[in-house]
Amino acid sequence: MFNLPISEYETKPSDSIKYPTWSPKIIVEYGEPFVSHNGNLYCWKRTPNKYSILKWVWVESPDSPHSLNVIDTKSSLSITWEAPNQDADKVTEYEVGRSVDICGEFKAINQTKKSILRYIDEDVNVGETYYYKVRAIKSSGYSGYSNKAVGKL
Repeated sequence: MFNLPISEYETKPSDSIKYPTWSPKIIVEYGEPFVSHNGNLYCWKRTPNKYSILKWVWVESPDSPHSLNVIDTKSSLSITWEAPNQDADKVTEYEVGRSVDICGEFKAINQTKKSILRYIDEDVNVGETYYYKVRAIKSSGYSGYSNKAVGKL
C-alpha cells in the first residue's frame, strides 16, 4: 500500500478568520496515485507556484549471495560465498562486511570483482571473533546481505 502525504493548507488562528472572506491557501496538494502498465507509480503535486508530476520507478536489486563460509588459515580468515541464484551475470562487485559483535554494525572492509567469490581477511587478531556478511552490487543498487558467518583465529 502506498500512502501519499495529506494535502497541506495554510493555517490561521480561528480568531483571525473573517468569514466568508478568508479561504485557505494551498501549501502542497497531492493527487491520487496511478500505477502505469509497466509498474511505475505516478501522481501529481500542486504547490502555490506550480504543478509537478511525481514518478517512482521500481529498481531491481540482485539476489543475495549465499552459502557464506569462513575458514581459519592460521594467520588470516578466508571468506567464501556463492553467487546469487538469479541475475548473477548482472552483478558487478561484491561487498564484504565485518563486525566484532554479532548484533553490531557491519562495516564494509573490501569489494571484489564479480568473478572473485573469496576474500582473505588478514587484519584479524588471535582470539577475537569476527562476523561476516556479503552483498552483491549492480548498477542499480545493492542486494540484501547473505547469511552471517563467524570466524576466529
